[in-house]
Amino acid sequence: MAHTGASGEPRRDALVAARAPALAGDDRADPAELLEFGDALAEFDRDWRYVRVNANYEKIARKPRSQILGQVVWELFPDTARRDSRYWVEFNRCMRERVPVEFEDFYAPLDLWTAINGYPTSTGGVALFIRDITQQKRAEEALRRSEEKLRLAKEAARMGAWDWNVVSGELIWSERCKALFGLPPDAPMSYERFLAAIAEEDRAAVDAAVRRALQMQEPYEAEMRVPLPDGGIRWIASHGHGYYVDGKPVRMAGMAMDVTRRKLAEEALREADRRKDAFLAVLSHELRNPLAPIRNSIYVIEHAPREIEAGRRALEVLRRQAEQLARLVDDLLDVARITHQKLELQLSRIELGEVVRRAWADARGLFEQRGVALRTASAGEPLWVDADAARLSQIVANLLNNALKFTPPGGQVTVATRRRGPDCEVMVRDTGLGIAAADLERIFSPFVQAGEGPRGGGGLGIGLALVQELVARHGGSVRAESGGPGRGADFVIALPARAGPGAEATPGPAATDGTGGALSVLVVDDNEDAAATLADLLALMGHRVATAGTGRAAIDAVARSRPDVLVCDIGLPDLSGLEVIRTIRAAAAGDAAIFAVALTGFAQPEDRRAALGAGFDAHLPKPPPLEQLEALLREAALRRNPPAAP
Repeated sequence: MAHTGASGEPRRDALVAARAPALAGDDRADPAELLEFGDALAEFDRDWRYVRVNANYEKIARKPRSQILGQVVWELFPDTARRDSRYWVEFNRCMRERVPVEFEDFYAPLDLWTAINGYPTSTGGVALFIRDITQQKRAEEALRRSEEKLRLAKEAARMGAWDWNVVSGELIWSERCKALFGLPPDAPMSYERFLAAIAEEDRAAVDAAVRRALQMQEPYEAEMRVPLPDGGIRWIASHGHGYYVDGKPVRMAGMAMDVTRRKLAEEALREADRRKDAFLAVLSHELRNPLAPIRNSIYVIEHAPREIEAGRRALEVLRRQAEQLARLVDDLLDVARITHQKLELQLSRIELGEVVRRAWADARGLFEQRGVALRTASAGEPLWVDADAARLSQIVANLLNNALKFTPPGGQVTVATRRRGPDCEVMVRDTGLGIAAADLERIFSPFVQAGEGPRGGGGLGIGLALVQELVARHGGSVRAESGGPGRGADFVIALPARAGPGAEATPGPAATDGTGGALSVLVVDDNEDAAATLADLLALMGHRVATAGTGRAAIDAVARSRPDVLVCDIGLPDLSGLEVIRTIRAAAAGDAAIFAVALTGFAQPEDRRAALGAGFDAHLPKPPPLEQLEALLREAALRRNPPAAP
C-alpha cells in the first residue's frame, strides 16, 4: 500500500530504502527510527544471530524479544535453512557479497505475504526490513482470478454448440460451430455432412470415437483436422455427452472449439525436441573428434620414455582435462538419453575399489586447488560388481564433484568402499553445508539445484539425477544422509556384490593373432591426427598398422592387403563407414572374416544399432576406451585362430 504526505513524500518502500544506509553506516542509529510505517525489523551479526528486533518482528516470530535475541535465525525458522529457500539464497548473498537484496515471500504459519529488504551493516551483519503486503497480494490474486474468468468466458464465446438426435438423424449446429468447420450459416446438417467436413485421414477415427461413446455410454472426445479453402488446416476439439432411454442412445450434444494454436505449439515442441536431439548428436560427434587424438597421444606419451618431470606433469594435466571434457560430453548426452529412456550399459565384472582409486586420482588435483582434503578408505578386500566401467566412474566422479561444490576450503571429503550384506557400497562423505531433511529425496530430481555452495553453486543440475538413474540401471540404489544444514552429507551407492572372476578371465598384456605374431590393422579416419595417433597407439601394442583417409581408399586397401582388423570412422568425406562395411562384406566370402570395429563420434544408441546392422562387429565412441579396444583386439585374435579343442 502506498503512503504519501501532503508535500508528496516518497512511497514507503523508497523511504525505507533511502534511510537504511543510516544503519549500515552509523552503529549509533536506532533502527526503530526507520519504522515509520509499522515495518518489522531484525538485525543479525555475521554468525546470523539476532542482535536487535522490534515489536512487529516479535509478532512474526510469535516469541518475546528475550527469546529471540542471541538465537540463530536458521534455528528459529528451520524452513528458511533449506538450500532452495529464497531466504537462504538471498540472505546469504547479502551477507557474502555485501549487497542489498529485496524479494517477496509467503509465510504460511501466519498466512502472511511480506516484502523483504536486506542491507549489509558496518559490523559485518545484515539488517532486514519486512513489510506486510498481504492485502496487496490478495487484491492481485482477485484480479488474476477475474482475468481468468474473463478469458474462459471469451473462450466459451468462441465455442460452437451441436445437438444430434440419434434416432431421427437430425443434427443442429450453431452458426459458430458451422463457421469452425468452414460451412455457411444456412448449410443443412447431418452426421454424414459432419464427417465429410473433416479431413479424410481423420474420419474413421472420429466416427469410431462417436460410436464407442454411444455404445459404452461414456463421454465423447475427439480432435480432428478441417481443411480450409486456402489450403490450410484448422484443428477442432469436440466433446459431448449422450442421453439414453432404456439403455439405448437417443441424443448426443456437446461443444466444439478451435485448438489450432495448441496443436501447432505441440508440433513446434516436438520439432524442437527432435532438433535438440540432433544437435546433441552433432555436438557429441564434434567434441569427440578432437578427444580421440588427445587420448591416443596420452597413451603414446605414457608408454614412451619419460625423463623430464615437467613433461610428466603436463601429461597429467592433459589426461585430466581430456577426461573432464569426455565426462561433460557424456553428461550432456545423458540428458536426452534419460528423457527418452535410451540409456544402454556395457556390463562386465569389475573391481569396485579400482574404479574408486582411479576416480580419486583424477579428482585429487582439483581438490588441492580448492583447498579441500580428499581422503580414501578401502574395504580391505576386492569388491566385485557387474557394471559398466565408464558409467560407474561417471557416478563416482559426479558424487565427488558434488561434494567439492558444497565443501568450503579447509574441509574434507572422503570416498570409501565397504561390503555391507549382499551389497558393495561406495560412500562419499563431506564436511560441507549439509542438507535439510526435506531435501534429501528432492535433490535427486533432474535440474534441481540444492542451493548455493561456498563458491556460488552452479552446474547443470543433472549430476545427482544422473547418479540415481545410472545406479538404478545397475540394479542398485543411492541415498543421501545428513544431520542437517552445516553438518555435512553422505552419499551412498549400493550395488549387488558378485563373485570374483577366475584366473582364466585375466587378460594378457597384448592382443595377438594367437601364434605370437601381431594383428594387421587398417585404421580409416579422415581426421589425420586421429588416424595417426591411433596407429601409433596400436603399433605400441605390437600390431602392424596401415591408415586410410577415405571410404574408397579403405575398400581398396582391404581388397589389396586383407587385414585382420578394420577400425573405421562412420563420417567419411566420400562414403559413410556404413557403406564401406557393406561393400566389404558383399565383395567376397573371405572378406567376411575381417573383424570390423566402428569408431565414431556418433555415439547414440541408434548409431550403435545402425553400425551393427550394417555389418560391423563392434561399435566404440570416440575417444575409444582403451580397455575396450584391447578387449576387442583379443576377441579378433581368438576369432582368427580359435584355441584347439582338447
